[in-house]
This record gives sequence, C-alpha cells and structure tokens, in this order.
Amino acid sequence: MSRKRDFDPKVFDVVCSEPICLSYELDKGIQGDALQFNIFLPRRVLLGNKEQMVCSAHDERLLGQMLVKHFGGYSFKVDLLAGFGLRKGETETNLHRVFTVAAASSDGAAKYFQMLRKELQECSGEEQIFIVQQRIKIV
Repeated sequence: MSRKRDFDPKVFDVVCSEPICLSYELDKGIQGDALQFNIFLPRRVLLGNKEQMVCSAHDERLLGQMLVKHFGGYSFKVDLLAGFGLRKGETETNLHRVFTVAAASSDGAAKYFQMLRKELQECSGEEQIFIVQQRIKIV
C-alpha cells in the first residue's frame, strides 16, 4: 500500500484514565514491574527492484517527540532493522526504525499502543505495523 499522510500525534492528546508513564522516585529512580514496547516504524519497503518510502523522517521525529512527552523518553536503534517476507508471492525487504519505550504496567498503556498501531497503519498505508509488548522488571 502507499503512504497516505503524515503521522498525527494530536490523536494522542487525550487523557488516559490510568497512568501510562512509569513513576520516578528521587532516591531510587525507576524500579519495578513495567511494560516494554518495541515499535517497528516502517521507513522503506523494497519489492523487486522498486523502493517505496513508508514513514518519513518527519514522521519519525514526530513519533519521538510524542514518546518523550508521554513517557519521558525512549531508546531507538540507530541503524534501520531489515525484515524479510512475502507479499503477493514476491520477497520484500522492510526497513524499520525500532523505538523502545518503558511504560506503566497498565491497561491504559496497552490501549495507548493499540491506538498508536492504528494511527501508524492509517497514515502509512501499511496493513501491518508491529508493536511488541513484553513484561519486564526494572532493577
């Protein structure tokens, strides 16, 4: 599918009924149970000898700014991560920027990332955006 529009972070200017950000204690920092989300932001798709942009550098910056605003920060892989699969019988290569976010272990955080997946699919035109959730313990 082809790109439809820019990513719109205003979709997330809603107040969640549950906390989504980890709490920080002055003497201890961040500790305890949390959810980790890995967001695979598709940047380019290579199909045969054709290359197509999916999400732009502008989309990437907007996503990063939003994650800082809502979660206090994020980590990301500097290099693009390559994935391979079949689309309509042809091998395609997907190049992703991977963002990692630690969030409160709550239904609100899970719902937030479901909304993010929906927005990324709608703006990019991609049928499938991977956002992986893992339970973690921060020591």
